[in-house]
Amino acid sequence: MTALKERDNRRVTVTVVPFVALHLDIIRRGEELGLVILSWDSSITIERIRSSDILLVTLEHVDSGLFRDVLTQLLIDLNGQPRIARIIFDEAHTVLMQFGFRGAYSALPTLTSLNIHCILLSATVPPTQSDAIRLAYGQRDMQTIRAPSTTRHNISYNVVIDADATSKLDEYILSFFRNRGSSDKGLVFCMSIDDVETLSEDYQLHYPVVGNYHGQMSDRQRKDTMDMWIRGELNFLFVTGAFGQGIDIGSITLVIHYRGFWQLIEFAQESGRAGRDGQPARSIVTVSPNWKPNPDKVKFESISRNNDIYK
Repeated sequence: MTALKERDNRRVTVTVVPFVALHLDIIRRGEELGLVILSWDSSITIERIRSSDILLVTLEHVDSGLFRDVLTQLLIDLNGQPRIARIIFDEAHTVLMQFGFRGAYSALPTLTSLNIHCILLSATVPPTQSDAIRLAYGQRDMQTIRAPSTTRHNISYNVVIDADATSKLDEYILSFFRNRGSSDKGLVFCMSIDDVETLSEDYQLHYPVVGNYHGQMSDRQRKDTMDMWIRGELNFLFVTGAFGQGIDIGSITLVIHYRGFWQLIEFAQESGRAGRDGQPARSIVTVSPNWKPNPDKVKFESISRNNDIYK
């Protein structure tokens, strides 16, 4: 992140983030590094932006008229030079999963068409999807730089097939709390907000350090949950995919996908929340014997009813 700081502090990096949880995590890490990070809202002045290192913009604001007006002002300085050093699209692969469900993705080419250096970041783009990424961002000639491997050798992966997924979940959570170290954390990814709320309420009766996180919570509730998670006041969360992208917090030793997952690309991201500190960690998927992945149909039916689940 410190590489984003301009030496003369005269230009700002605009970073587009798709999820509130990731937004909060970037602010936390940036502040630890001494960076001046602003979160875009309609009250921010041009002067404040010019004195910052990074301007964070949520996906839904990319297409707003006010943000575009401010962006236009930042493109040209008094000396005829752009105030914007670069535009970064974090977790760029999410456009492959949600283009049809979040209209803001269609506005991304308006940013990439500017005469500004654009960088797309992701650890989860299959080589077969590189052309689709370029098309979605309107950059057919974009150069690809790929790491040799993103394999996480410290994570053990297990798929458990059992008709009684709830009992298996209870078994794994009980084992976690019996054996965990003082700083160990755990996550359970659920397929619906109803499961998140029901399960977290049940387990809070036995474990007060259990919480939840999902897209229907207010911004204040999500921030409070994230702060308590980081401080260690909460050690175990039931979450939706709203928590699964790019969160970089150490000491997560267990990630469970309860009753499956939506898409393999999301599973790679969500299970990758485990073992960020390099220590051994576990990823467990619980599914019923008749479970069959049908991501397009299932996801359309779920998100069309409530597209807040991934915000």
